[in-house]
Amino acid sequence: MKKLNYLLVSLFAIALFYSCEKEASYNDGLLKAKKTEITERMASAPVSDNNVTPCVIPGDNKGGNRTCEDVALEWDVDDLCCGNKVDYNGGFGEDAFPGIDVQVVDERYITFTVDPEMDFKVAAVIVKGSDQANVYFYGEGGFGTMGDGGLAAPINSSGKPAGLSNLTFCLVEDDQEEKEYVIVIKTYLELGGERTWACTVGEGSYNNSLSIGYKYTTDNDIGIYKWGYASYPVGPVTVKEFNEHFMVTIELNEAYEEFSIVDPKIYIGTAEDYEEDYLVYYAGQYYTYFELLPFGDANKISDYVFRILKTDIEAEIND
Repeated sequence: MKKLNYLLVSLFAIALFYSCEKEASYNDGLLKAKKTEITERMASAPVSDNNVTPCVIPGDNKGGNRTCEDVALEWDVDDLCCGNKVDYNGGFGEDAFPGIDVQVVDERYITFTVDPEMDFKVAAVIVKGSDQANVYFYGEGGFGTMGDGGLAAPINSSGKPAGLSNLTFCLVEDDQEEKEYVIVIKTYLELGGERTWACTVGEGSYNNSLSIGYKYTTDNDIGIYKWGYASYPVGPVTVKEFNEHFMVTIELNEAYEEFSIVDPKIYIGTAEDYEEDYLVYYAGQYYTYFELLPFGDANKISDYVFRILKTDIEAEIND
């Protein structure tokens, strides 16, 4: 099956490259006489579900169409697979975008998901409507994405995005090794005037000043413990990984179910980055700079649930 996937991706990439060259030639030969009014990259709207702000970029096509070649030139990227511009006529054909599931809502809004078996990511999406196109570029905090939603053409005089005319995906080969992530949590628990604290216990707890340790996000025995004592469980922690983010849920045991989580500090990233950036060794013990852990209240979507974007994780790792 894996060999078949490689073959499908290879055939797909070849078709994409040919289409890119053909369209670029068409633009050069027919449309170069008249320049568009767009002379520099400009921020546009609407912002996608993954918080990507689209841009309108320069190009020679007087009708507003943009190509993956335009994207590569604008952001100065190499090894970009140029995609077919596929017209939208109330729907897309079943094989319009091999390996990518595309949904259209209200004739305007795009949601896409890359089949996880594929060996590519989406580097950019070009959404054309009326006489302009939005480019959603996925090059910040780790190149490429496996999915997003809420993409649309630029907003017109109606106050809504223009109706969808055509759609283009620009791809990049996904040749990165899958990272193993760990999680660290240190938080206060509060009820009335009573306050205590709890943390994850795991690797590194035995010689940590507060017994703070990390667990791999794939472990099924993650929990937080009062004062870092394994004999005082506060509740289990569930970590679910999605294409673009992690969802972290803290469940409190009956004895703590009325408590509020206050000032939570969370780390998700590599073990190496945690040990290098958030631990210090002194007098035979490790001390965790838990106040500096990068995630917490800003990621809270409900009292006990946190949504942490992978782009933010990669930005922390690469900082």
